[in-house]
Amino acid sequence: MRGGCLCRAIARHRSRLTSLRRIRAPPRLPSVRERRYRSMWERKLTYRAERNPARSEMERSHAKRVAKGTCAAPAGAPRRLLHVPVVHSQEDMGSLAEQISNASISRVGREAWLDMVCTSKRFWEFLSDQVLSWDLDFSRTRVYQDALPVCGHELRIVQELVKAGSANHRLVLALVERGALLCGTESPRLLLEEYEMVRRACARAADGLPIEDSEGPRDMSASLLVRRDRYIASRINRTLLPGETGLLFLGILHAPARWLDRDIAVDYPIGVPKGRPGGENRQRGS
Repeated sequence: MRGGCLCRAIARHRSRLTSLRRIRAPPRLPSVRERRYRSMWERKLTYRAERNPARSEMERSHAKRVAKGTCAAPAGAPRRLLHVPVVHSQEDMGSLAEQISNASISRVGREAWLDMVCTSKRFWEFLSDQVLSWDLDFSRTRVYQDALPVCGHELRIVQELVKAGSANHRLVLALVERGALLCGTESPRLLLEEYEMVRRACARAADGLPIEDSEGPRDMSASLLVRRDRYIASRINRTLLPGETGLLFLGILHAPARWLDRDIAVDYPIGVPKGRPGGENRQRGS
């Protein structure tokens, strides 16, 4: 009897040890800093959802698509880029809109400036109708926008400019709502450099001085344009996947196609940009 009791006691002890081994270590508790950050972010999302549930949901779904990317196509599937040259409106200029308008009025006169504003509005009405009528698979479409920095908050920037009245960004937002993926397009550092250059030019115009009094500013502007084009091309090369179509809305002086990968077929459905050099930025893949 004693032997049997001893065996049963040893068996119970072993089973208890086995069960203890199966118990996992308690999870690590978040630090105070992590709890504060999580609480702040949750309050921010809740506030957005209460103010505009549709916008909050669109931001979350777009962020998921950016993180995961679109469905991969078979290797070797063609990549296509539709380059759409655009005319910038006053609402696209952000904080420099008033200064640029005053400089334009002092340079060409108020009547000519008003004609330019009306022409820009008619252009965007025509372009929006054209682009939204194209037969595109929006689940495999990426949108690249002039002056949209790579920052992680691209959709928010577009929404703010739509509030300011930008027809360009209204069209971009309409494409995103149809399922297109918005991609940051430009280098923030180069955009800041351009901002400072434009600000200095507007200040000179306000003082009654010529904007370009020497070859230096022209050379700097041309060099900056080339560096921006190279960055835009590298951004498209990295993000445009096989089987996808890219929509590139870019000012008429830009010409990034010469630095694109050779397997990207470039089309100009609206018109050829002025900055396209002869023979270098040719249409490919056709």
